[in-house]
Amino acid sequence: MSNLIELTGGKKSQRELAFKVVDFMIKKLMPRVRTLDITVQIKNIPDKDNAWGLIQIQDNNREFIIEIEKSLSLYNFVTSLIHEMIHVKQYVRKELTDEGHTVFWNGEDCSKLAYSKQPWEQEAYTLQGRYSVEFWESDLV
Repeated sequence: MSNLIELTGGKKSQRELAFKVVDFMIKKLMPRVRTLDITVQIKNIPDKDNAWGLIQIQDNNREFIIEIEKSLSLYNFVTSLIHEMIHVKQYVRKELTDEGHTVFWNGEDCSKLAYSKQPWEQEAYTLQGRYSVEFWESDLV
């Protein structure tokens, strides 16, 4: 069995780049995982969401839908996708879990934390820069 990466929307060049980023991040963060089903939707994200990227998790923590804003610059597109892939890793490793409106980080209820204080976001923002540099320095681009 191997991971499944599906891409929809955007331009062909964006889909090709998104595939490279997702594959790169799986190899970096979850090299032994072979059961992921990740769909990347490159589309307009409504302003009301105030986000460049969003993630939806299915019940089994192996199926994910990532939405990425299609009008982003190349750098922000890659960085946002890397940020969302860090969240994929958090869910796969069960560091981040949610039950309804309750969100847990390593078993601790963090539902009431402000966005900037959420440990999963802090980790994603901290690591996205490092992995962005590694991606741009790789032979993939």
